[in-house]
Amino acid sequence: PEDAFIVQRKLDGVATVDIAITGEMFREMVTAELWDVVLVDFDLPGYSGEQAISLLKELHPDTPAIIVTGSMDYPTAVNAMRLGFVDCHEKHKLDRLADSVQRAHEMHRLKDAEIRDNRSQLIGETTTGYCHDLNNILQVFAVGTDILPKLLLKHLNLIPDEILHVLGAMSGASKRGTEMSRQMMTFVRGTDGKTFKPVAPEFLLTELRQMVSDTFPKEINLSCRAMPGTAQIACDST
Repeated sequence: PEDAFIVQRKLDGVATVDIAITGEMFREMVTAELWDVVLVDFDLPGYSGEQAISLLKELHPDTPAIIVTGSMDYPTAVNAMRLGFVDCHEKHKLDRLADSVQRAHEMHRLKDAEIRDNRSQLIGETTTGYCHDLNNILQVFAVGTDILPKLLLKHLNLIPDEILHVLGAMSGASKRGTEMSRQMMTFVRGTDGKTFKPVAPEFLLTELRQMVSDTFPKEINLSCRAMPGTAQIACDST
């Protein structure tokens, strides 16, 4: 416990430190919640450093772990890195500990951000592909509603109103679907913030109302209003 309090003082103002003085406490704390950085003593009573890192990697494989121990030779340090620790410190040499914890946390944060960015990129690429395929399908309906009346007139002197009504509904639905697909593709592609321009909020609300209205039954009416004097918004085409 005394060593743990020394570590706690070294990290004062850098991190909030919770202490586990036994292996069982460590297991309970690691199991109960997610930690930004975990410091492990290789000499924790009744619990080895290898057991600690094994449990941590099993429960939270991306959480960085740092060794703080009484003494450590080169082979031990190499083995620690192999096990997954990101840094090692001896208890009588803790001058680098605060920087080490901050660096480990920052690297973890950047890694999480990179994973999220990659996931967003994958979602965007997948959505773009779906929208492209959907457009191809909708084009069949759009072209079909133009061709069908001409074909029907070759066999009928007059096209019944019921058929015209169905063709009109198909044409309207295909046009709405194509427009929604176009808006979705514009959104996922983005413009990297290079073409921002001021836009009136009334225009944005009108666009949103139109997009949402197309997904609702005709019986539902939407009304959007902006307060007089509302400032313009800088935005891109997405």
